[in-house]
Amino acid sequence: MKVWLILSTIFCLSRSIYCQDEFTFGGAADEEEDEAVINFNMKNDSIVKSEMEYLYVLCNVTNLKPNTFTARWLDKNGVVVSPNKILYFKSLLKHREGIYKCEVEKDSVKSNKTFQLNITIPSISINVLPDESLQIGGQISRNCSDFKSMNLSITDTLSHEWVDEKNKTVSNSNFLVIPIKDESVSGTYECRLKSFATSKVYTAKTMVNVQRKVVSANYKIQISTTPGTITFAKMFTLNCDVTPSNGIQYRWLKDNIEISTNKTIYIPSFKKENIGVYKCIAIVKLENGNNLTLEAESLQQLTLFRHSKVELDETPGYTIIVHSGEKKELHCEIEVEAKKRGVEVEWYINNTLFRRGDFRNIGRLDKELVSMLVIRNIVAQNEGKYECRYADKRKEINIVVLTEQGIIQTNPPLLRVKEGQSVEFHCRVDNFANVKNVDLKWKFRSKDGSVTYDIPNDRWETTNPDITEETSFLELNSAVMADNGYLICTEPNGQSAQSELIVTAGEGNVITITPKEIRVRPHQRFDIECFTKTREGRASGQPKFFFSNNKAVGRDARFVETTVGQSHIRLSAPNGLPLSEDNMDVFCGSGDQRVSSKIYIKDTCPPGHRYCQNGQCLENAKFCDGKVDCEDKSDEDPNLCKACDPISKKCEVHRGIIPTKNYYLVHWACDGEEDCGNGYDEENCGEGYLENCGGKFFKCSDGKNIPRGYLCDQNADCDNGDDENLCTYPTIIKTSTKEIKAARTQQVTMTCEASGKPLPAIVWRFNWGCIQQLPRFSVRSYSSNCTTVSSTLTINNFQPGDDGIYNCEALSSRQRAFSDDFQVVLQNRNL
Repeated sequence: MKVWLILSTIFCLSRSIYCQDEFTFGGAADEEEDEAVINFNMKNDSIVKSEMEYLYVLCNVTNLKPNTFTARWLDKNGVVVSPNKILYFKSLLKHREGIYKCEVEKDSVKSNKTFQLNITIPSISINVLPDESLQIGGQISRNCSDFKSMNLSITDTLSHEWVDEKNKTVSNSNFLVIPIKDESVSGTYECRLKSFATSKVYTAKTMVNVQRKVVSANYKIQISTTPGTITFAKMFTLNCDVTPSNGIQYRWLKDNIEISTNKTIYIPSFKKENIGVYKCIAIVKLENGNNLTLEAESLQQLTLFRHSKVELDETPGYTIIVHSGEKKELHCEIEVEAKKRGVEVEWYINNTLFRRGDFRNIGRLDKELVSMLVIRNIVAQNEGKYECRYADKRKEINIVVLTEQGIIQTNPPLLRVKEGQSVEFHCRVDNFANVKNVDLKWKFRSKDGSVTYDIPNDRWETTNPDITEETSFLELNSAVMADNGYLICTEPNGQSAQSELIVTAGEGNVITITPKEIRVRPHQRFDIECFTKTREGRASGQPKFFFSNNKAVGRDARFVETTVGQSHIRLSAPNGLPLSEDNMDVFCGSGDQRVSSKIYIKDTCPPGHRYCQNGQCLENAKFCDGKVDCEDKSDEDPNLCKACDPISKKCEVHRGIIPTKNYYLVHWACDGEEDCGNGYDEENCGEGYLENCGGKFFKCSDGKNIPRGYLCDQNADCDNGDDENLCTYPTIIKTSTKEIKAARTQQVTMTCEASGKPLPAIVWRFNWGCIQQLPRFSVRSYSSNCTTVSSTLTINNFQPGDDGIYNCEALSSRQRAFSDDFQVVLQNRNL
């Protein structure tokens, strides 16, 4: 039978036995019990916390053994806030302030202990960064303090947002960086810091006043059109008029895609594909040596409001916009003096004589003084010029058919970085049938069009997370001058969008931090390395580690900084970090460049359980079952529903039978005992790691076969009790080296060997999550002697982003065991 492990208590669920091992949770386990008096050992009668901090208080009883008493917590109103001895709030708010009481009961003897919780409200500060220059050509550069830099105990997820005076979002990080092109950026900006757990928003404001430099002339820019009104299928020009006009460089963009570097755009025949937003960018070289950038936009859209007009007019006629699927009547009105009847009118569609039956969805009706065409269920083929002719008259109308198209966008539309800095773009599609992020294709094109190549390649990497199935991410570890150009994202139907990347010269060095993301358990050692080198690959520069508030890491005793080699440093946390430091940022800088690594501190839930957003452990089966179980309701969040759990798998429909359970644990697969209720977990076993050891069954010494799932369940199934003899917990007995430096494209191999009865399954984790589902990653487990099991994780074509923390976990019905962390970092190869 299956055994679930919860905290330090082992629940043994067999066909006839329920047992519970005793353990000590604080206090002295060997003290003699005094049932008449309950002794509390609580350190503080008063606790002061700030909003957004977490609270963890253990109601510690020293003279009672665990599991012999009940405990619960009540708030100031007498409401039960915890049904056990642990009082935990992920993120505090002021209304939580007050007196809390731990109520303990044993054999009708009750006692309680209280403490006072006082909650303060933190404030946000805004700092001006050294690179700010409030002049045209400079930039606004400020940051909003992060509560996590104030030595607060915060596990909550925080989000930052900057908005301008019009409440428009201008930044989604704690940094506000805005290039100053003119005085329009002056004004008040507000930083908003939001708690994910409580949704409370903390704000602070700052004023920006741009100092205008005096230049030799006042420049103006505008877009003019010739003729002033667009006519379908007629010539049209757009002019970028800048005054004064000397020394101007022009760039034209249509829907954010560059189309010309001339002052004037000439369109010989304006059609539907010419509809869009045209932007002229003029770059002016000022007398002081700086560049002034001017922009103007013009929307050219024919007549994109809905016309009720149905009558044709003399050339040139109206242009009307219709949507596919609509119906439209076209009337050719005949003057009395023309002495013609409707039946004598000739209709032409795109200069071709129309006859009944030419189009299945176009009908004709003729009266004395009118001839009409009726177009039903309009399709794209109905687009074009419709002309009626009678006597010496010619009348026309132009129809443009708009189909319901999806939207494709790339962000940010323009990104400026210095050499050596990392780059990230993302491409989103909406309203495309059956188009997902894996269907999107990225391409690079240089500004002059001389260089184009497909992405991904040996430098650019794409990621397509399942959780954001309509968004594809594009990442570059370190930019160089040759990366100036356009990143183009195209969906399968051919529609595309692009962003521009501008790379400027830095100090000439490339800076790398590895890993860029780390996920470890509380108080587990980890290392981060940072190195700088020239674009030619030679060591150069003096990198330094620091925190988001520019505080040097040397002031934090939990970290040790060492030199690995020239321009190469390592930051170690020998004793790891507490859970309260979850979501920490560590930066490495050299000159005016910087890169960062994100550190997540996560504990593990028992097998078959996952974390709610507030840190609560919940059974896998209760996620996304239509019923809220997490206190923060995150178990019904669609994004969490898609999250992967390394040690559990989803039960699927098997042979047309719906499973009775949602999930099963990986070590329950192919153990001779059905867990999904429809046999799904006992099919497709293949040559598993137990194939040489009887597969699904264990053979008793008397020849009897029993399901392997019956081993060590404290219920003898073999006649002589073989299945319950020599049972041991899983143990990691050997691993390969745990410190690995891997170069790009290298093959990396990690091995892990475990023992135990029952023989455990080995599961690999990356940053405490699932191993990436990529062809480059493969796992092979086998047992040659049926007393130990070995597993090998192989990573082919190692890439940035593969660096991080790896673990192997041995899992059986009796317990689980974790290896020490494998720390894999990107190798620094100097010339």
